[in-house]
Amino acid sequence: MLSLFLASMWQPPSSAHLKADLLSGITVFLVALPLCLGIALASGAPLVSGLLAGMVGGLIVPMVSRSALSVSGPAAGLTALVAAAIALLQDFSLFLAALVLAGLIQMLIGFLRLGTLARYMPSAVIKGMLAGIGLILMIKQLPVAMGHIQADFWDDMSLHLIFQSEGHHVLIDLFQGIMPSAALITGLSFLVYFYIHHINKHRKRPLPGPLFMVMAGLYLQQTLVWVLPEAALPGEQLIQLPDHLFSGFQVPKWEAILSDKRLWEYGLYIALIASIETLLCVEAIDKIDPQNRVTPLNRELVAQGAGNLACGLIGAIPITAVVVRGVVNVEAGAKSGWSSVFHGILLLVSVAFFPWFLELIPYASLAAILLIIGYQLSKPSLFVQQWRLGPAQFIPFVTTVLAILLTDLLIGIGLGLLVSIYFILQSSLKPQFVVEKKKVEELTEVFIYFDQTISFLNKVKLSSVLEAIPSYSIVHFVGRKDGIIDYDILEMISEFIHRAPLKHIEITLKHVPKVEIISHH
Repeated sequence: MLSLFLASMWQPPSSAHLKADLLSGITVFLVALPLCLGIALASGAPLVSGLLAGMVGGLIVPMVSRSALSVSGPAAGLTALVAAAIALLQDFSLFLAALVLAGLIQMLIGFLRLGTLARYMPSAVIKGMLAGIGLILMIKQLPVAMGHIQADFWDDMSLHLIFQSEGHHVLIDLFQGIMPSAALITGLSFLVYFYIHHINKHRKRPLPGPLFMVMAGLYLQQTLVWVLPEAALPGEQLIQLPDHLFSGFQVPKWEAILSDKRLWEYGLYIALIASIETLLCVEAIDKIDPQNRVTPLNRELVAQGAGNLACGLIGAIPITAVVVRGVVNVEAGAKSGWSSVFHGILLLVSVAFFPWFLELIPYASLAAILLIIGYQLSKPSLFVQQWRLGPAQFIPFVTTVLAILLTDLLIGIGLGLLVSIYFILQSSLKPQFVVEKKKVEELTEVFIYFDQTISFLNKVKLSSVLEAIPSYSIVHFVGRKDGIIDYDILEMISEFIHRAPLKHIEITLKHVPKVEIISHH
């Protein structure tokens, strides 16, 4: 299998599609550039690591992937986990070692063809995870949007600080320390976003909103520098990159892989969540592919694993296939994976040759972008939709959201899964058979109709039905011709048949086989 992957890694661009892919790559680059910076900021990682991740997503993943139109890069869905891991490990090099492990685990999942297992994650938990991440993004970026750039403005990634006795002081500091120019840039960025959003409703090919938001913030900042310097943002409120690209490289601490089990834990968590997010994204992009192409899921996981392995080696944050980039790619008219490659090349060129321009961008503009992404992930209509689906969907969803906010991402997902499993079991425990009783003179005639499938979870309910059947009865067990009856149920029926003469019960079977009862006496 490995030889097949390697043999088809490189396919030159089609001359017929070259122009369309190049134009699409430029459009995706314009959207991806501010998002790479913003997600690195939200993750508490060096800003250059977000740009490096975007390059890996554009230059390495497409060489292995067979997804025609999806585009990979740093994703909002991993920000909470990445930020928590970096904060706990307190060393970005240790985090990179965990990311290397995550990449290897993803590749292993793909090679073992286990990619489809990720689809068994309940949708309510996935939506709750994304909504929780969206709320965390908004909570963490609100201070930045107001001019607070210190990383520890919130003591942790959750809301519980606000509910502590000291919480009101934090909120007072938040609103008292507003920097007017930062708030003004944030407000202008929002106005630009809503204007571009309105224009895009009437355009076949949408304009890249995040780029225009960044350009508006940059223009306002430079105007203040020229006209009213004392009101302009100070240097620490602007993007700060290394002097040149290679000075931003960090490498993993290899010696910690064998001695620190936390690296394995975070590597596994990153691999699983990144895989789930990638599979969901690829499935969504395949549905809007004009050519109806289908992405090989296991190969995609190998590609993403190779990408995350590379990210760990060069000092980048994790990547996944990203819905926003993929949708922009499709709407821009992309024809093949080369559009993603072109966007990666443009990211490399911009960082290598124009870092001075990137350093003019205010943090407040990136915060505005992340606030909008956070809102889109956790918009009120999502909560209303889950409510209308009933308790089995809403309760796991809201449990996941609240647990993520009050604890952390991993505990939130775990609790959401437990609640989902409870509802699944409740549904499974519903009788998979129907009982009908008729009185014929002094005899009771009982019909037990089995569903297409009846599992062992029905043992308790069926046992109580059988025990309640009176003496001198006739019992008809009726199955489906192609039905599936669990062995435990068949054994229970056979035991009932064995005891039936003692109560003068007559039994008939239709499409219900008898099994041999093994005596333990």
